[in-house]
Amino acid sequence: ARAARAARAARAARRWRGGRPDAREHGELRLSMATACSGTDAPVVAMRVAQEALARRGTFFEFDHVMSCEIEPYKQSFIARNNPGVLLFNDIAECGATPRGKSATTAYGGLAAVPSASMIVAGTSCKDFSNLKGKDRKSIEAMGTSGETFIGFVNLLFEQQHDVGILENVQGAEWDKMAYYIEGRLPLRSVAPGGGGAKVHELRFEVAGDAFVVSEVSEFAAARLGARLLGFREVGARHQSTSKKKPPFFEPGGGALTPISSAQFRGSAVGLASLCERFGLGDDHELCFAAPVAYRTTLAYLDAKEWGVPQTRARKYMLLWKEGSFGEGVEVARRWHELCTHLRCPLKYNVDSFLLADENDAPPLPSTSPSPPPPLSSALGQRRPLRRRPPRLLPPPPPRLPLLPARTARCPVAALTPRPLPPQRVHRFRDALRGPLGRLTAVSRQGGDWWGEQANKDTQANKDFRACRGGKVGQFLKTPLAELSRPYTNWGGQGQASLASHTWWSELVSVLSQRQLDMIDCFGVKAAELGLDPLHHSLWWNISQNVGRTENIPLPGITGCITPGGEHFGPHKGRSILGYEKLLLSGIPADKLLLGTESEVQLSDLAGNAMVMPVVSAAILAVLCLPAYARKLAEDAKFSLASLASHEAGGGARGGAATFSEGQRVELRCGERWEPANIADVNEDGTYDVALAAGAA
Repeated sequence: ARAARAARAARAARRWRGGRPDAREHGELRLSMATACSGTDAPVVAMRVAQEALARRGTFFEFDHVMSCEIEPYKQSFIARNNPGVLLFNDIAECGATPRGKSATTAYGGLAAVPSASMIVAGTSCKDFSNLKGKDRKSIEAMGTSGETFIGFVNLLFEQQHDVGILENVQGAEWDKMAYYIEGRLPLRSVAPGGGGAKVHELRFEVAGDAFVVSEVSEFAAARLGARLLGFREVGARHQSTSKKKPPFFEPGGGALTPISSAQFRGSAVGLASLCERFGLGDDHELCFAAPVAYRTTLAYLDAKEWGVPQTRARKYMLLWKEGSFGEGVEVARRWHELCTHLRCPLKYNVDSFLLADENDAPPLPSTSPSPPPPLSSALGQRRPLRRRPPRLLPPPPPRLPLLPARTARCPVAALTPRPLPPQRVHRFRDALRGPLGRLTAVSRQGGDWWGEQANKDTQANKDFRACRGGKVGQFLKTPLAELSRPYTNWGGQGQASLASHTWWSELVSVLSQRQLDMIDCFGVKAAELGLDPLHHSLWWNISQNVGRTENIPLPGITGCITPGGEHFGPHKGRSILGYEKLLLSGIPADKLLLGTESEVQLSDLAGNAMVMPVVSAAILAVLCLPAYARKLAEDAKFSLASLASHEAGGGARGGAATFSEGQRVELRCGERWEPANIADVNEDGTYDVALAAGAA
């Protein structure tokens, strides 16, 4: 094993000798990872895919998955099945409240010490932050599901003191407050915009010795309960948020810290307003709190369709790191953003490329049991025995990916070997819709008259849309549509329908509610207004939401954000996207994972809560490449990532924009062929002396 690792290291050294930063020499191709609110553990799958890809190029990437944390039982089963031997904890709040080196409850009911890792990746709950909640949205301090999981993550981060962390959530999350919690600061202008707010006093402190300690939190101030106040300083640069509804973001102040002491304070508690008045603090100051570890943060807006996935899933990723963990003078935030941008991938395939065809279900495997004896009547000559045809064999399976030697039981690379699709997946789903459960669902959803006697606020929303008064902003109908005009479904009361195309899944349409059927008609007419035929163009509508919340003019070939309860319907296919297909649309190689008895609803939930794998992979790989990138810039101030992109696209001779160094391997165009060559010398005028490699024609 040592000899094999040494050989891989030697090949890696030769590969990088052309002037590229050698991360292997600095021990940076090594990562131990912990995940929280894990779900599908997409970051772990991404790193194993990267591990295999690097292995095929002769580079050894040492990756260790040390722990996961998930509270949903069927998701725990999914994680345990695909990560045998990994420590799987039950509750992130309990893990965060567990001191370092102590034990927390695992998913199996036992106790185990919470391990530390060099990186933690978490996607805390977004339920209370989502814009779909409307007026029911909750702040972090309300300690709903979102607030509880985030506070648990912060406590876990401070207890285990990870070097780097990545946090993912929806755009509408309280990102500014999250940064204040992690960095241990509170700009006073963020507490009461404009100053003098009536709610400022709700943040209260108690006197503990000669210090003030937070004793009562407020939804208007991001301060950890029990945090000790160190002092105050002037705020730094002010960055206006892109949304008018969000407060501006303030960088840490450059001024010196002025300590605050309670030695001469009389009383046992004080509110923030009184504290500010006593020390003369205003909007130009920020409070600084003691934290076990000094972290810095930066935020990136990443959309899945910019990383090769036909899904509009816009999320924000926060990178957090210990001060000085990447060296002195390194612009971590700027370099991480540049690397994430460099790793973007053009969108090449539409949604239809990820769907399972109705005819492609794997046929049942040939039986290996011995054939039964001929019937007694045949033996007596009363009936000529039928000639049995030999079983039709399946085509040979696809070649397996080369496997890495598993370093520990926690790194089961074998779990990523391609596995055949479960037989009859599409047929089983359609049979279930035709069965008793589907018929019962159809009766409950399509019974009655939703347009008349059982009308509700959703009915009025659809009527307003037809009258050109409702819908998403900028997507109203221009020409009024009659209330009973239903050109695509012709739906009526008690489940009546006449479909526009015979290719539609009639059993699926039968279980759609009358509201969803009417949305298909409304959106179909809107598409026709724009010159798009929904029966032929690849349009995907999320009919699970209200007509005013759904994008009715999506980009052709690209679906909207996949959510746990989303029902994405494609009129040109006459079907919705299955849960298995939603995993594929999230970039997760479902054919390489062990899927058990999860239903399509559970698979949809796994995909809807999962991080898009190419996006989180880019975020993690950017962190791993950041030190080498910073060293390269220190050596050559003119270095740019565009030169690497041009070289990877085909070398300087093909791209024309790359720069080369002596000894670097390139490809030289000789007539209609490309031949391997080496850069023999770099001339002063910018030209190169190139020598064909041995064996070239």
